[in-house]
Amino acid sequence: MTKPQMTVTRSDPSPACTTASEALSTGVLLLSSSNKTPFLLLRNTRTTQIEVLDFELEKGPSLFLFELRLRETACEWCVQLLGFQRLSFCVEMVSLSTWVRYAAKKFEYSVSLGWKKYNVGQINVTELSDAIWKNFFQGRLTFMHWTKGEEMTPIISSGGTLLIRKIPSPTPTQVFVGDVVLMKDPEKSDNYIVRRLAAIEGYEMVSTDEKEEPFVLDMDQCWVLSDNSSLKSKEARDSRLFGPVPMTDIFGRVIYSLRSAVDHGPVENSRSAMIQDRPVLAVELDVEEMAKNSKS
Repeated sequence: MTKPQMTVTRSDPSPACTTASEALSTGVLLLSSSNKTPFLLLRNTRTTQIEVLDFELEKGPSLFLFELRLRETACEWCVQLLGFQRLSFCVEMVSLSTWVRYAAKKFEYSVSLGWKKYNVGQINVTELSDAIWKNFFQGRLTFMHWTKGEEMTPIISSGGTLLIRKIPSPTPTQVFVGDVVLMKDPEKSDNYIVRRLAAIEGYEMVSTDEKEEPFVLDMDQCWVLSDNSSLKSKEARDSRLFGPVPMTDIFGRVIYSLRSAVDHGPVENSRSAMIQDRPVLAVELDVEEMAKNSKS
C-alpha cells in the first residue's frame, strides 16, 4: 500500500471531543504497541494534514461497544508514518443500529435453533423458551474452522482459518446461490468441505455433454462447485463428481477468511448474504483470535 504524503501534528485534547464515542465519530482510535496509550488519529479531508489527539477512554459498560481488531493492511501506513516498530491495534465502535441488527439476527437464530431441538425431541415445550434465551445471551453466531486443500483457491488458501456463520435451518431464504458454505463431505460423512453454492431447488441443470439429459434439482437439493477452475472434476470434488447434495448437509456460511496474519478479509458471498452477515462480522469478528487459532 502506498503511504500518503501527509504531515503529522500532535495537539492537546479538545473540550469538544474528549470521550471515545465522540472521538470515534471523527477519526480512528489507535493504541500504541509500546505503552498502550490511546490516541486519536484525525484526518482533515480538505487538507493533507493528520492530527494526533491524546485522550482518555471513558470507563464503564460503554467499553463493551468497542471491538479490538488487528488491522495490518489498513493501518500499516499509519504505523510507519508515526514511527512505531510494530502494528498497533485499531479500535472501532460498533454503532447502535448495528447492535440492533445483530441482536435481531441472534434472536432469529436462537428461535430457529430452539425450535429445531424441540422438533427432534431434544427439549420439551417448557424448556423451549429457556433454551432460546440462554442461547441469545450466551451463544455466538459464528465459529472458527480450519481448512486445507486447493479446491477454493485463491479465495480460501490451503491451511487457512475461516469464520463460519451458523445456519441451523439452511433454506433458500437463509443461504443463497453464490454463497461459500461449509458442509458435510458427501463421500466422508465425518469430514467437512467448503464449496460455493451454484444452484438450489428448482434450478435446471444442463450438461455440456449432449449425451446427458437435463434435470431439475428437487426440493432440498443443491449443487456445489469448487472455485479453483484449474482443477479437474475428480480433483475439485464437487457436484460434478458426487451430484446434488441435500441442503440439510450445510452447516454454515463462510464469511471471513484468514490466509495469513497479513492476508485476510471478508469472503465474497451473494449480495443478500453479505447484507445479512454485516452486523455479525462487525460484532463477532476477532482477527487476532483467528490468527492465534491458525494451524498454518
